[in-house]
Amino acid sequence: MVHLKDSNERLHGLEFVFIELEKFKAQNIAQKKLEVLWLRFMTEINERTEMIDPELLEQPEIQKAITYVMEASLSKEEKQLYEKNRDRISSEKTLLSAALAEGWAKGKEEGREEGKNKERREIAKRLKKSGMSPAEIAGNTGLSNEEIEKM
Repeated sequence: MVHLKDSNERLHGLEFVFIELEKFKAQNIAQKKLEVLWLRFMTEINERTEMIDPELLEQPEIQKAITYVMEASLSKEEKQLYEKNRDRISSEKTLLSAALAEGWAKGKEEGREEGKNKERREIAKRLKKSGMSPAEIAGNTGLSNEEIEKM
């Protein structure tokens, strides 16, 4: 036990994590189950926990609390490494999202262009059936004479 000489004295390296549970009486089975899960969290999870029951991880609030407990149990060096990796992952997610958005936009534009080309060919086929000359069809659709001849 550590005794402080002065109430303003600080204990370096000591960190508290407070988790306040909502003050409520369980009104239904779902709330009772949540209450039991929180009690399990309070009694089962600590800095030495290696395996966590998936049932606890199903609750987003409990999952967040578990993350806080695990972060609090890290050494200073481990925290720095954790934060560095978290920042790296965040950057990678941002880059991936941007790349996917760019690819989606490019694919959308390619799809539009493909649709326009298909429509031009359909129009050219109809015009050819109606007896229009390949040169006139090319002028109206933007297709080449070779493309029109192959139809």
